Amino acid sequence: MGNRDTLIAIANKVGLAEAGAFLQSMEGLREVRHEQQAYQQAGIRSVPAYILNEKYLIQGAQPPALSWRLLKRYLARINIFTSKSRQCLRACLNFQRGAQNS
Repeated sequence: MGNRDTLIAIANKVGLAEAGAFLQSMEGLREVRHEQQAYQQAGIRSVPAYILNEKYLIQGAQPPALSWRLLKRYLARINIFTSKSRQCLRACLNFQRGAQNS
């Protein structure tokens, strides 16, 4: 979402007035611009984007089955693929699948 006024309104509506104030400040603007530049330099051109271990980039909306295969492959390469991370990823992908079907 790129509309700052919309983000501020949402932040205020859900009780995050501090976030709304931050987004309205020059400090907030500088931080957001800095992060945007860093993401662009990392090669990110679409969302969602996942960077694993500052090495592997998965970007763009993927079908859940493909997302699962890619995440399994890269997590195995960086040796952090545990039963707990597997369970978490399955829950996330099931949530995503449910959101697509509604």
